[in-house]
Formats: sequence, C-alpha cells, structure tokens
Amino acid sequence: HYIFSSLYNIKERSGGTVSKMHHFNSKAELESYIRTSLPNLPNTFFLPSFYTSNISGKQICPDSSTGVYTCALPVPRDNAGIPMFDVRDTDKFIKGILLNHEKDVRARRILGATELQVSERGA
Repeated sequence: HYIFSSLYNIKERSGGTVSKMHHFNSKAELESYIRTSLPNLPNTFFLPSFYTSNISGKQICPDSSTGVYTCALPVPRDNAGIPMFDVRDTDKFIKGILLNHEKDVRARRILGATELQVSERGA
C-alpha cells in the first residue's frame, strides 16, 4: 500500500492567480500522475494541514493594549479557521490508513489536522 504526502494544487484552486507555490503544485501534479498512470497501485494520499512548527516566534506577540499573546498569520479577518497539524501526530494518521487499507481507502485523500484555530475576529 503506497502512502503519498500530497498537497492541493494552489495554481488550479486559485484560478491561476497564485502560481508560484511550487511545493504545493509539484506534489499535486505527482499525485495526479500516480492516480492516472498507476491505477492498480493501492494508495492513499495524506494531506497534512498547516504545520504548527511553521509558526516562528516573530509571529507570536503580545497585543499592546491587552497584553494577550496573538499569532499573526496572513489570513482574511473573516476566516472560519485554520486547520493546524502537529507533525508529531503523523503516525496516528498513517496508522489509521494502514489499519483500514482493506476498507477501500485506495486513492482517497486523508486530510490531517489535529486542531482548528479560529480567529477571534472571525468567530
């Protein structure tokens, strides 16, 4: 059973307006190749969400008026939430895929998120 870590094709999803997300797009193109060229290969595509480890100390700072720490990310104010993923939980998702490989998880996308961070402005 082949498990491939994939991502969405941002160029396609944005209608071409965001075209230089090569890391995302190349993974999506390889997933497409696997789906079309290797149709008999038992596989599952694992798409982890935003890694919590990608947040740097510079993005977390106290609000000057309240002293409450906030995390500044480039998302719209009306954002419904950001699915977050702790890379240390990868094994839980992969184990679930392997334990259920006979339940026809072939060519499915398993989205990996361990929590949903909701903006107070968007809540």
